[in-house]
Amino acid sequence: MCARIVVATTDIVAFIHSKGGVGKSTLTLFTALALVERGLTVQVLDADPQASLAHWSHAADRAGEPLAVHIGSTPSPRFLHEAVTAAREAEADVVLIDTPPGTPDVLDAAVTVIDLALVPTAASPMDIDRVWPTLDLLAGIPTAVVLNALDAREAAATVAKSTLESAGVTVADTTIPMRASVRRAFGTNPTPVPAVYRELADEIQEAVS
Repeated sequence: MCARIVVATTDIVAFIHSKGGVGKSTLTLFTALALVERGLTVQVLDADPQASLAHWSHAADRAGEPLAVHIGSTPSPRFLHEAVTAAREAEADVVLIDTPPGTPDVLDAAVTVIDLALVPTAASPMDIDRVWPTLDLLAGIPTAVVLNALDAREAAATVAKSTLESAGVTVADTTIPMRASVRRAFGTNPTPVPAVYRELADEIQEAVS
């Protein structure tokens, strides 16, 4: 078992990767809902200009299934800093930030406010190779890679974990499998949250407690 993610007195967590299509938005939301189920006050900041989570929240409202967590749209550095300040003043237990790919100013702004970075990635050698530029961006910040959207039939996760850990990278104990129900969840209030996201929430809660 790898070392637990450990940071000192933090409540600002970002899901961050300079590459798109790694599942940041879905992972952010499901983890937020799992933390809410734990009784924490959670604020989600959607820093992606595409506003996937904000659109998800609006669609859930229209369907009469409002999310159990508030989504704030923060597509610029100024909005992000203001929202983080407001969440701290409101004494939110945890702030989760969904960051965009390919938007350097927003990524740079996020890096200045976060206490813990989670880097989602698939497990193929190509995907792992694309993790390194993001890890370089996060130098000096407590960071863990989260192996995400894994095919249960593949053994690549074990190889990926070993590759990363041998390079001194922390890998979250929890690995997230690919689930059709999760891929279809857009616009709904997906509760109860699958157990695997509760496990990741436990790791984060341990880190921020």
